[in-house]
Formats: sequence, C-alpha cells, structure tokens
Amino acid sequence: MAAMQGHPLRLAAAAIYVHLVVEELTKPSPGRTNRLRRILRLRRHNDYRRLRFPATIMAALDDLEDLYSVGGKPITAAAYARYSIRRKRARHAERLREAMSLRLSVAGAIRDLAVRSTATRRCLEKARGLIRQTLRLLPVDPVMSEYHNNGGGGGGGGGEATTERVVSVVEFLARFQGMEADLVADTEAMGAEHECLLRRLNAAEDAELAEMAALEVIPELPPATEEEAQLIRDTARRALHDLVVLTKFHSAAVNYLRV
Repeated sequence: MAAMQGHPLRLAAAAIYVHLVVEELTKPSPGRTNRLRRILRLRRHNDYRRLRFPATIMAALDDLEDLYSVGGKPITAAAYARYSIRRKRARHAERLREAMSLRLSVAGAIRDLAVRSTATRRCLEKARGLIRQTLRLLPVDPVMSEYHNNGGGGGGGGGEATTERVVSVVEFLARFQGMEADLVADTEAMGAEHECLLRRLNAAEDAELAEMAALEVIPELPPATEEEAQLIRDTARRALHDLVVLTKFHSAAVNYLRV
C-alpha cells in the first residue's frame, strides 16, 4: 500500500485525474486524441503540479503523453494519421459493401414480389371468370323454372332435379367467390409489402450514395509498410500496458479512500 500513502485529498485528486485519462482511453469518440492530449498536458500547469503520483503512474502518464504528442515517439504524427485514414476508409468501404448487398437483396425481393403479384392477378381473373360462368348457370327465377319443368304445375321429378342443380351451382359459386376473396386479400397484402420494400430500397440507395461520397473525400493510401505496421503494434502494446497500470491504480485508490 506504499503507493497509496499521502494526503487523502491529494490521493483523491490524483485518482480523479487518472479516471479522466482512463475514460478517454476506453471510450473512443470524435476528438478523443485532442482531449486526451490536453488532459495529459494539464500536469504541467501549476494547479496540477501539486498532485503526487507514484513513480509507476508518472511513467505511464509520461509514456501516454509521448505517444499522443504531435510527433511523439515511437509513433509519429504522420504514421498515426495514415493509420487513422486507412481505418476510416476501411470502415466506409465495409459499410458501402453492406449497403450494396442490402440494395441488391431488396431489389431481388421486389422482383420476386412482382412475379407473385402477376401470378395472383391471373388467378384472380380466372376466379372471376369462373364466377361469371357459374352465375350464367343459375336460372333467373328458380320458382318459375321448377313450375315449367313440372309441366305447368303437374307432378314429376323435374323439380327435384332443378333444385339439386341450383344447389350444386350455388356451392360452386360460393367456392369461387371464396377463392376471389382470398386472392383479393393477397393482392392487397402484396401492395403493402411492395410499398415497404420500396422504402427499404430507397434507404439502401441513400446509404450507398452516402458511403460512396464519404469514400471519395478519403485519400486512398498504399498499404502500410512492415516498419509502419510494427510501429502501430508496438504503440498499441505500450498504450495497453499504460492503461492497465492506470486502471489498477484508480481501483486501488478508490478502495483505499473508502476505508
């Protein structure tokens, strides 16, 4: 606990300062590098010189300040700028591929829906044709038809035959009308689905155009050299080591101050 020795207020101030640094390191956001650079430089100001950091913490903070300073070593500002540009371009290129894939998928769904819609409309026309044909089979006045079939009111089985024929025709008519109702419902549902797909297609096209425009303003750099890649890897390892040191100190300080 030697690292925790000192006035509690100064220890608390040091813990708060370290927390600010850790937060910037672990929550990437626009302008993070500039904010982190300003926070690290605060230790040079008079108000912050009173803070007492353990030697390991001072070393970690000095190392981070070196890494994030303009022209810092071992990572130069130019190397980090190229690294950032490549990452940014790679992100937009991936988003462009996703937008293109979505656009093609939605366009395919619209084509499939058009085929289904055409087939459904043909079936609907056939069902309506069957309904018209069936209606022509029904007698205009079933009562008078039965009267004439019975020989003007005489006995016979013609009436029963007519009734059976009418019932059979009505059953067919009901079946065809049911088919018509189902097909109409399917057509209406496909109309709503088509509107939804069009909105998705427009959104995908807008996203694709936006990513293409973003890529146009980002310079396309040649692949990183092995030396530059090694520079980035070394820097990442150093930054991670510093982050671990600062995180452990902050946790220990908070636990110590709670006692």
